[in-house]
Amino acid sequence: MLFTKTFNDVVRLALASTPNELGEALAPLPHGVRYGVACDLDQAGRAHRYDCPRECAYYVSSHDHGVQVWRWQYVASHDEAGRLLAMVVSLGAPLTGETASRIFAQATHRRVELPIATLEPHRIPLS
Repeated sequence: MLFTKTFNDVVRLALASTPNELGEALAPLPHGVRYGVACDLDQAGRAHRYDCPRECAYYVSSHDHGVQVWRWQYVASHDEAGRLLAMVVSLGAPLTGETASRIFAQATHRRVELPIATLEPHRIPLS
């Protein structure tokens, strides 16, 4: 059975211990993308992807008991995803829910409590 933990509205972790569970954790991704993740995971022990239509960033890594699949929702652009995933890759320590939430805030300039990107209201000159 796939173990999942939701830390907040943004950050979710799935721990997959079988290929079927990994497939379940990556099910939202298109087939070709899942295949690419599997190849990267096999070669490098980790993979990362951005799903633009769903505004989700994924970081997948092997560990002693299977595979960790971290997912961030409300990642509004390729730029945000790039910053987020670069921070994760350069972390140099195991990822935790607290760290994953902090990285989201740093990469997007939004808090996990208010994760949706909104437009700033335009000032209307009163003349």
